Amino acid sequence: MTDLVSFLEEYVEGFLFHDLQSMEDVTLEEGEKYGGCGYSMLGSMLAGMELLGALVSSKTFKKKRGSFNFLGYWKHYLCRCDQRYNVPVLDELMHELVRNGIAHTFLAKPGVFVSKGKPAGHLARDPERGQIVVDAAVLFHDFRDSYFRLVKPIALGQSIWKRTTAETMRLRLKEITDQYNADSYTLFRRLFPEPRVEDDQSAAKCDQIFDQILGNTAASTPAMSMSTFARTRPHHLYGIQTTQNEGPVE
Repeated sequence: MTDLVSFLEEYVEGFLFHDLQSMEDVTLEEGEKYGGCGYSMLGSMLAGMELLGALVSSKTFKKKRGSFNFLGYWKHYLCRCDQRYNVPVLDELMHELVRNGIAHTFLAKPGVFVSKGKPAGHLARDPERGQIVVDAAVLFHDFRDSYFRLVKPIALGQSIWKRTTAETMRLRLKEITDQYNADSYTLFRRLFPEPRVEDDQSAAKCDQIFDQILGNTAASTPAMSMSTFARTRPHHLYGIQTTQNEGPVE
């Protein structure tokens, strides 16, 4: 089993899909009006589409390509599983009004009404409200179906879609983890600047602080500087065994 498949099974099938299922199962007590987790489901789900869109993309991972990755997944994977989603501008509407609205302010922008567990109204225009209805539970099931039908087989080497293969997905995963490693290292170094004097005691102290932050108990090389430490130590924050200089470990 490759690190790509391990990553998908842990972070997508495990954390993402199980969290979404848990949120779908939330029910309101009689008399309650709030707390059905519809917004939380959509926020997590649409971020997941952006992640998968990055992994199946033919382009090098860049943090500013979030919209490109989301729209690519919607068009080439979600729409192929269900033609209801193949409506002009719907993908842009979902990204700008729903994904960006919820991610940045926890508010879907005007024109969208979020429901959960009402499949008949999904993607329909509510004449009373004058809004498009997005049912979080229906979208979740369709999203999960698109992943298992189209994405997972590519990761397993059982199919290819255009220029996307298991190998290109491994490369995209490495690019993502390298970028996130760099982001983490930059901020942690600002929080705990590297000692000016490179001696065994100061380097060991630096590693001890870093270990405390990451919750890591593994011993580090005492004479290793933080810069060398960050380049060679696996990425503990995300549990992905890659380094800045090497690809995913098989």
